[in-house]
Amino acid sequence: MKKFLVVVLLIGTLLFTTNCASLLKGTSQAVNLHSRPPKAEVYINGQFTGYTPLKIHLDSNKSYIVEFRLNGERKVVQINKRINAGWVILDIFMGFVPVLIDLVTGAWYELDKTDVVITF
Repeated sequence: MKKFLVVVLLIGTLLFTTNCASLLKGTSQAVNLHSRPPKAEVYINGQFTGYTPLKIHLDSNKSYIVEFRLNGERKVVQINKRINAGWVILDIFMGFVPVLIDLVTGAWYELDKTDVVITF
């Protein structure tokens, strides 16, 4: 009886303290930004971020406007967040607490673009 109680408590603790998306994928994504030719200035939501080629990590629960500038030319790309239904379904099978945690942290979201190439 004692072993059974310990196993039940252990399983219950695992089910109610874990969440799928937050643990397995996190709340950010790597995004690769390239331009042809290289060395374009990159602005994300109006803030200078660096020069291409550039690899950055962005919060996956937000949308972004990425602006490339080179030799007086300007190109703009929008990166949008979207819900990944797979994570939502997995969380529902895990119980209420994982659903709540991943909902609050925004871990259900992913970015619709992770590789952007702009040609000037």
